[in-house]
Amino acid sequence: MHGSESVHNNLKNDSHLRDVLLDSLPCIALILKKHSREIVACNAYARRLGAVVGKTCFETLTGTGAPCPSCKAPDSWESGGQYRVEAEHLGRFWEGIWQSYNDDLYVHYIFDITERKQAEMALRESEERLRLAVAGGGVGLWEWNIARNELEWNEQCKGIFGFPVDMEGLTLENFMATVHRDDIAATEQAARIALEKHAEYHHEYRIIWPDNSVHWVMAIGRGVYDTGGNPVRMLGCALDITDRKRAEEALRENEAFLKASQSVAMVGSYSYDVPERIWTSTETLDSIFGIPASYRKDMEGWLAIVHPDDRKDMSDYLIYEVLGKKSPFDKEYRINRIEDRMVRWVHGLGSLVFDAQGNPVKMIGTIQDVTERRRLEDQLRQAQKMEAIGHLAGGVAHDFNNILSAIVGYAHIVLMKMKDDDPLRIHLEQILASSERAGNLTKSLLAFSRKQVIEIRSLNINDIVRGMTKILERIIGEDIYLRIDTSVHELIINADKNQIEQVLMNLTTNARDAMPRGGTLTVATEECT
Repeated sequence: MHGSESVHNNLKNDSHLRDVLLDSLPCIALILKKHSREIVACNAYARRLGAVVGKTCFETLTGTGAPCPSCKAPDSWESGGQYRVEAEHLGRFWEGIWQSYNDDLYVHYIFDITERKQAEMALRESEERLRLAVAGGGVGLWEWNIARNELEWNEQCKGIFGFPVDMEGLTLENFMATVHRDDIAATEQAARIALEKHAEYHHEYRIIWPDNSVHWVMAIGRGVYDTGGNPVRMLGCALDITDRKRAEEALRENEAFLKASQSVAMVGSYSYDVPERIWTSTETLDSIFGIPASYRKDMEGWLAIVHPDDRKDMSDYLIYEVLGKKSPFDKEYRINRIEDRMVRWVHGLGSLVFDAQGNPVKMIGTIQDVTERRRLEDQLRQAQKMEAIGHLAGGVAHDFNNILSAIVGYAHIVLMKMKDDDPLRIHLEQILASSERAGNLTKSLLAFSRKQVIEIRSLNINDIVRGMTKILERIIGEDIYLRIDTSVHELIINADKNQIEQVLMNLTTNARDAMPRGGTLTVATEECT
């Protein structure tokens, strides 16, 4: 207010100069009688607002018949006395200053401070909003005085680090004592680099609370430098991110568990972008398809993996059935792995995601390698067929055995009544020998059908092999030479004769099928440990 004091001093010297100086002031200026508040002189600013010499200030300025409630013009003045007040009037803010002019008069300056007041209120509101945001968001504010090695923290910041909110005199050593020992070096380095490069300090680290619990903190700050570029302070904020870190760790564990589960179950996941015709996949699915990470993952890339015999059916199924009819994807099909061209069976599942207009925009699903399951299903079907054949063979063997029993019985009756020199006796003996071989055949059929009781007894395996020679020769045919090489020692085993013979026939059949162009088949026996 030095300008108003200079004007006041000049007012006492010359009335004309007084009027000129009053008109030059950018405020309302009035010269009033001390007790009556009658206007003696006023400037142009005041006259535009209705001030008239000879009337009181409150009559001309506010239209009231009594002094303004906020008016502090004294009834008596001490030399040089000055008073000031702020008031709100007619929707604006004003600052009034009263200053003694002489024994009978005083000068009243009125300044419009509305803009300043509005700026102050806006600043207070902004600071209050910031305070509430910091408190509500759990953000801690800190300032590091590098020269004094002191830290100033707000209550939220102290709470984040586990300090009492009324703790004073915090130093850098107090702070570093809370940092996890495995993170101390990285935390110091991050602050040093930020100050040296005049860059933002942004670091995440662990701290240890007094109860030994581990918490995660994210700190952000920036240095303040003197004219020589030396850091004098660092200002920043801190946020407790323990919950976020725990959620991230849980997410990583879940992803690892899902990845391991998919790998064990041979189930891969995919996401297909319908408009773009491209798909993304997990590592397990890439392994099932036998493709590298750089493989072209579009519609043509997928069809290149599908077995050529299934390719058209799968293309039509996806385009017309799934995308056309908006049906879920549920199909088993063959693939040719890109890596080794191995044929595998997979089961694909997928669900469509639609936009607001009902158009499919994405398909999310899984693909599982079901080759082993289908192999087991084929084995089960083959076993069921063999079981049915076994039942049939058992029934035929029983019926044939009944017929054979009658033939053998009547042949023995005829043989008992026949003389030793009867020329037909040799033919009858051949009938009985053939009947015995037929009986062995029925035993084999019953063993195949699992309806014959196993007869374990001591056998010389050399005798069994030599006795099977003729039968084995008929099995292998003329292109294969059969060589029998039995041990010079007796090889006595406990076994069922029919089952040993069946094993020999099965081995001979397999060997014959393995030599379509002929060769030599050796059946040898020896004693070994």
